[in-house]
Amino acid sequence: MLTRIRLRIHKSDDNIHDVDASSRAAVSLLPIFRSEAQYRLVGELFTNAGTEYSIGELAALVGASQPTASREVDRLVVAGLLAARSDGRKRLVSAREDTPVFAPLRALISKVYGVPAVVAEEFGQLNARVMIFGSYAARWFGEAGPTPRDVDVLVLGDVEPLDAWDAAARASSRLGMEVNVVVRDPDAWEQDPTGFAQQVKHGPTIDLGEASSPGSNTDGGGS
Repeated sequence: MLTRIRLRIHKSDDNIHDVDASSRAAVSLLPIFRSEAQYRLVGELFTNAGTEYSIGELAALVGASQPTASREVDRLVVAGLLAARSDGRKRLVSAREDTPVFAPLRALISKVYGVPAVVAEEFGQLNARVMIFGSYAARWFGEAGPTPRDVDVLVLGDVEPLDAWDAAARASSRLGMEVNVVVRDPDAWEQDPTGFAQQVKHGPTIDLGEASSPGSNTDGGGS
């Protein structure tokens, strides 16, 4: 079974909350989409590129009705952002990775949606350089392999390990998947000759820079 990254609306009852009931719901974080449902569909599909979802799965993930999800998928297919195919009675949808807009749009989406955004937000109070490495980073950059079941995070800075572990626990709770964290002093990391350090340094990483929480006055950034 695939482990999906979930970032959806919390509900106080068992009914699906249609985020696009009016078809013009306000988009809270990235107001370049026509509706909240469209924003969340693009978020799910572009932060999980290479994974196909049925319309029903997408509707459940983003908290929309199936008719709303289907209409928004149709618009995005026509726009050339999504690919759709039939599998029996199901319609399977995925992000199109063969277009010039895929990489820049996913980079933009990742700032406010999915694993990179959640990790950056929860680790933001640490005022440290934060990077995602391991299998999640490998899949992010297109390396073949199984769907990641956890997220590996490297924190470089003068950080109390307990604070980093608390941030990892919060991120894990939000994402529905385990978040593992490694804390290192930046200077020691630069000189670290161990196999682990060399593997991370030479492997794929999603560098979130010097993560800062919303509203923080932190100005620093990683390179």
